[in-house]
Amino acid sequence: MRCMWKNRRLVHLIFVLYCFWDITEAFSNYRRGFALSRDVIISRQKLRRNSQLNFSRYDNLISGVAEISMGMSIGTLWSEFSVIVTGCGPIQMSDFLERFCYEGVIAVSCAMIFMKIVTGKSLAVLSDEYFDGLLRLEDSTLLQVSIAEALTFLAVVGAFVALGSQILNGVDMNGLSGIDIEMCRAVRSLG
Repeated sequence: MRCMWKNRRLVHLIFVLYCFWDITEAFSNYRRGFALSRDVIISRQKLRRNSQLNFSRYDNLISGVAEISMGMSIGTLWSEFSVIVTGCGPIQMSDFLERFCYEGVIAVSCAMIFMKIVTGKSLAVLSDEYFDGLLRLEDSTLLQVSIAEALTFLAVVGAFVALGSQILNGVDMNGLSGIDIEMCRAVRSLG
């Protein structure tokens, strides 16, 4: 038993020494890295630019934000359709999720309008221009951004259509919700 403990300590000591050696080697290579020739740096840049597998690390981030925006827009459109048809929000969607979808659409639409006013360009065009060069985005990511913008625009227009249908149907709207809260509570308690 004691012999095995000594071997473990020896293995740990070797591991620590190896890690220390690896760190010092990496640091010395890092310092020598500044002396690389210009040809090596240019060939690395060409390799990055021509490779289909080496897209920007921000590609997943932009794609994820666009997908979240699409999900919030679809949730908002579902809620608006339900308000137009039944006069209440969807029964299967929780109030928190419905509110989150509406707030997300408001935030994305504000960003879209702000960027359109300031630059005169859409978010997809701005993303393409900003990440041009070595940090190029995939075409599918730019398509997702365009779809998210279109769905957000539809959700904003849908909010006005839903509000107009509630006014035309003579619904007693309580506050800013655009629905008759008491009637919707009664419908939810039955379901």
